[in-house]
Amino acid sequence: MSKPADVERLVATAEETFWGSVNSMVAEPDIAAYSASKGAVLMLTKSVAVEYAKDNIRANCLCPGGVRTPMVAGFFDEEFLKDEQAQRAYQPLGLISPEEVADVAVFLVSDESRKMTGSAVMVDAGYRPSEQMSHLGTVGAALAA
Repeated sequence: MSKPADVERLVATAEETFWGSVNSMVAEPDIAAYSASKGAVLMLTKSVAVEYAKDNIRANCLCPGGVRTPMVAGFFDEEFLKDEQAQRAYQPLGLISPEEVADVAVFLVSDESRKMTGSAVMVDAGYRPSEQMSHLGTVGAALAA
């Protein structure tokens, strides 16, 4: 069986961290294509892990929830972004900083995770997709109606 060149390149190192999302495992309204693509990233991770374990190459999928980035800010209204209580209703530990996600990424490529492969590692701050949807902009308004 031949392997695509880009997969060969991805696994050129001993550890590979793929970037998924909580939507690798949880679907939400109005983002079907995004959720499907993130689900595919998770399955690619698991396939690479199985295929290359014999070569001591590990692959894991980092799946963050709502991270304070411009992309995520675009999904929320301004009031929500200023209201820590509303953020905690959505994610009980609040929005995640990029540095907090980076800490987990560093762990995944370190020797401390040397026996992990094919894992989906959630950095989700207790994400609850079915609750408190009204904080979302137009998407939330439609869901709350």
